[in-house]
Amino acid sequence: MIKLMLVDDHDQSLAIIRNLLENNGFEVEIAINGAEALEKIRAAAPDVVVTDILMPVMDGFSLCRSLKKNSDLSRIPLIFVSSTFVEAKDREFGLSLGAEGFILKTQKADQFISELKTMIEKCTAPGHLASAPEHPDDSFQDEYTEALNRKLRLKVLELEESNRRLRESESKFRLVTETIQDVFWTSTPGITETVYISPAYEKVWGKSCKSLYKNPLSFCDAIVEEDLNNYRDILEQFHAKGIAYECEYRIKVKDQEIRWIHERGAPVVDEQQKPILMAGICTDITEIKKAQDRQIEYDRRI
Repeated sequence: MIKLMLVDDHDQSLAIIRNLLENNGFEVEIAINGAEALEKIRAAAPDVVVTDILMPVMDGFSLCRSLKKNSDLSRIPLIFVSSTFVEAKDREFGLSLGAEGFILKTQKADQFISELKTMIEKCTAPGHLASAPEHPDDSFQDEYTEALNRKLRLKVLELEESNRRLRESESKFRLVTETIQDVFWTSTPGITETVYISPAYEKVWGKSCKSLYKNPLSFCDAIVEEDLNNYRDILEQFHAKGIAYECEYRIKVKDQEIRWIHERGAPVVDEQQKPILMAGICTDITEIKKAQDRQIEYDRRI
């Protein structure tokens, strides 16, 4: 089994790539920056190093240079993975430091792991000679600074574009949820915190949204007692198994008015299928229930 050192300061990216590699038969050791990786590599040399470029404490370029300047470790192949586009000059610089190559980690998972596996298998094959550094010491610092500045500029542009898209998405989300008649909500798993509640909650429940942000389970206070235990059982099963649910219950609002609610809920999961949010929608079906009762009464009379 090939032993691999994976270096990345982004928790989610680290977890995803580690999972992909382990599922493909690699033994993976992790580090969150170049300095930590170098310490672990010295303690137990891996067969190959896969590292991000932009990281705190020690970035990927510096890790590669330190690795290749160490006579005991220089044989270890190093592959760069990057979340931002790598310019030709950066590729040339990285290769001149002794790296085996670059892979863009923002591509589809199957394509990413296929490229990475191919490169790892190639550079760990018997007889393969790890790339040697070509950079003379007197020119390293200038080219290193330029390369790092190019990566930082690209990262800033990427973040600005991501923020712009996020603002647009949030605007569209609020436009939809704040105009629909249904109550749309999201919360943390276990309903320990209300993340979002649409304004329709105030109309349907007759309570302020602010009260729900303050006490995430306060909506249960309005549920008719005969329906409350069944609703709690449904939520308990939902939290235990993480599957979607659908139910109906009655709530008591101002002046003791009874309203019927139809609720649907489902977990929002991350790439590892771990629930990170709960989301649901509550529809006031009181008028539908009244119409059904009138029909039943009509049928009974005839």
